[in-house]
Amino acid sequence: MYRITNTGRVNLGHLFWLRSLAIIGQLMTIAVVQIFYGAKLPLPAMLLVIALEMVFNGFTWLRVARARPKPISNCPARCASISALLFLSGGATNPFVTLYLPSLAIVAAILPWTMMACLALFAVACYALLSYNYVPLNIENPANLFDYFRMGLWVNFMVSVGLIGWFVARMSRVLRVRCGARRRPAAPSA
Repeated sequence: MYRITNTGRVNLGHLFWLRSLAIIGQLMTIAVVQIFYGAKLPLPAMLLVIALEMVFNGFTWLRVARARPKPISNCPARCASISALLFLSGGATNPFVTLYLPSLAIVAAILPWTMMACLALFAVACYALLSYNYVPLNIENPANLFDYFRMGLWVNFMVSVGLIGWFVARMSRVLRVRCGARRRPAAPSA
């Protein structure tokens, strides 16, 4: 039976914290857009999606704490939650729509090619659907919409750079440690 290794447990723990930060970021973004930009978001539906993310993340934490057997990928659930939040906040016109890309970059580094390809197709399908079917963003002052969009793109770019940079740096450090451990000569026996 396959069990979570210590490295797998650490990675799952990092995934838990990344998701926790994503949930906090989502809540902060909703609050900022509601309060400072005058957007009228469908809060009950959006908070329900985030609550489901929190429950799912709680199960991830339990798996980390208990080293549960047979870890499963939760990338489709993450992609679905991003899609649901985007659907409720402007669809493909939402500047955060490119948050699919850091998720796919991370998945490409850690999952088998077939799973990554399936998730990439799922993300493309979600993006295509969000281009035509979404709840339009209702903002008090639509004349400022382009400025808001540009600000959202800037924040999204910074988040994406941070996520990809952190993950790639962490992966390269792990690889250097593993390769260094393999290259070290064995200690001479007495």
